[in-house]
Amino acid sequence: MVDYKKIHNSYQTIIEILNDRKYITKSVKMTYDDWFAKYKVCINSDKIHYLCKIIYIDDKKQKGGVLWSKIAKIGVTELTYFTKIANEWKSYILVCQIPPTNQTHKEIVQNLRFVYGVEYFILDELQINITKHKYVPKHEKLSKEEKEKLLEIYNVEPTKFPLIQNTDPVSKYYKFEPGDMIRIRRNNVEISYRYVIKAD
Repeated sequence: MVDYKKIHNSYQTIIEILNDRKYITKSVKMTYDDWFAKYKVCINSDKIHYLCKIIYIDDKKQKGGVLWSKIAKIGVTELTYFTKIANEWKSYILVCQIPPTNQTHKEIVQNLRFVYGVEYFILDELQINITKHKYVPKHEKLSKEEKEKLLEIYNVEPTKFPLIQNTDPVSKYYKFEPGDMIRIRRNNVEISYRYVIKAD
């Protein structure tokens, strides 16, 4: 049975994710009652396989969207269905109620993420904004110029820095990509760096 309160919580967190990524969207946070009223047609329809939807313009000025799946377990067949819905978008985020099949996970992480810009989150991952946790330091992606300057100063290959996978929760939140260099600030004083690599 769908937990609509959890869906609503995840909706609020997705709005924060889009804002923190500097994406543009007309969607805003809303109360549970307002959210349910807005999407009740999708929720109650047997012909629409998503619970709600958000449209955004990403940081590259390209159109994308977020879809919340009604289907509990996402397999390759269901993934193909959602990709067809999103064919007019340059990227999309799929929110799954439970973890997808292993085959679907590999297809997204190893292929579709880089070809079609597909990402996915599990509902439980979005119940809170992890970047607001007191033990999670601030993460910032370096610009191309900042990265080049850093490598010049240390005179090392980027892989000599501590590594972070693109599937790390914070990497997923900001959509850090392999090859990105991340600056981590702790207590606004201590600074360290992480180099993003592709997950196995």
